[in-house]
Amino acid sequence: MAGFSTYSAIRTAMDAQQTEHFTYRKSGPSSGFVSFIFQSYWQRAGTPPAIGSITGGVYTNEPTTITFQDRPGLKKYIAGVELGEIGYAGGARLRIPLMLFDRLVGNAFPASIGILSLPPLVLPRYASGLGVSAWLESSTPGGSGSPTIQLSSYTNSDGVTGRSGPSRIWSTGSYQLYPLPLQAGDMGVRSVESITIGGTTATGTASVLLLKPILTVVAHIEPSRKHQITTQDFLLDQFAFPRVYDGASLSFAVGTEGTVAYTPPAIYGTVRMVYG
Repeated sequence: MAGFSTYSAIRTAMDAQQTEHFTYRKSGPSSGFVSFIFQSYWQRAGTPPAIGSITGGVYTNEPTTITFQDRPGLKKYIAGVELGEIGYAGGARLRIPLMLFDRLVGNAFPASIGILSLPPLVLPRYASGLGVSAWLESSTPGGSGSPTIQLSSYTNSDGVTGRSGPSRIWSTGSYQLYPLPLQAGDMGVRSVESITIGGTTATGTASVLLLKPILTVVAHIEPSRKHQITTQDFLLDQFAFPRVYDGASLSFAVGTEGTVAYTPPAIYGTVRMVYG
């Protein structure tokens, strides 16, 4: 059976070069972050290439995301992550979370007030939906009327239909990514059937994205240093290797520390994978 049962098995796989790495680099957005909201780098230039526009769909080995080979008979695990940033010129030391997640399915839509039905999309991985969360990924601002957005009908990871979560404000920033609340007690989302957009004015485009968080790295950013790098080595630092499933389409999102607002930098680094 594929996988690792001992530490020495991991070392053997790495010594045998059953590994692969992906080097990424993404330019930073031109506008500042909003407090407590992640910034999506999917539409930013660099490597992997930027997506032209958010069109939605089912994501499997999506070429605009971080992808790794699928090797028959072997499972793959993240062995380490390096995160570097260029160009932070703020005056305070920050702790910045970077989330690596598997992009599963997305339903793109133009904003308008009211209930919007979404076409059903089957999860390509994590079929039950356990641990899968729903996020709003905005391509253009949500409008000046402070619109709200709500999961008004979704199917949870237990297969219960007709679930609904509380509403939240749709921020006016571009390229933002933030979670949509679930009904109390739910542990994941299998599909989203409809959303409700409230308020007086809603413009722009966005996508309801179902994703599976893989890991979070916290970068410690010092003021006025042009190049800084944070490393998470799962082999040396902790015996826990996040698994990545075949077909995964990995993306990054970068957040803020509390209410601190700043213009996000360009990011670069490496994701290392081991097969066994």
